[in-house]
Amino acid sequence: MAAAAPDAPGGLAALVRPDAVLLRPTAPDAEQLIRALAMPLVRAGDARPSMPAAAIEREREHPTGLLLSPDGPNAAIPHADREHVVRSAVAIAVLDDPVGFHRMDAPAERIPVRLVILLALADADSQLAALREVGAILQDPDRVAGILAARDTSGVLAALRGAAE
Repeated sequence: MAAAAPDAPGGLAALVRPDAVLLRPTAPDAEQLIRALAMPLVRAGDARPSMPAAAIEREREHPTGLLLSPDGPNAAIPHADREHVVRSAVAIAVLDDPVGFHRMDAPAERIPVRLVILLALADADSQLAALREVGAILQDPDRVAGILAARDTSGVLAALRGAAE
């Protein structure tokens, strides 16, 4: 599957692997969730086998939890360096039961996260475009609510695009 650049038609949603959309998974912690998100990308050949461990280690060193509002829901955007990526792809988890992630801007603080967007980006240009788009999505409470309310992969993708499903 050839992945589109985030700024190409379809944007971030075009990079999401349908088999890497985890709806309502149960994960005991952030590390297990990151591993569960990364494995479909490894199986598809989008990421190298080193990617899950690299993303977990990067999350430990540089947390990605984002406090979207004091009452939540919150998000996280874990990722690994480009050397662990074969071609750009994205995995998403939508959780009913939040998982604790350390905050990006206050690493000592853990926050409950219900939306996790794992980025596996192969080049610097796609990284910047993807981060811009993720930022725009996460700053739009209606889009976040739409993603969290989605009951299937097509609903998640429609909400990412900003379309009603």
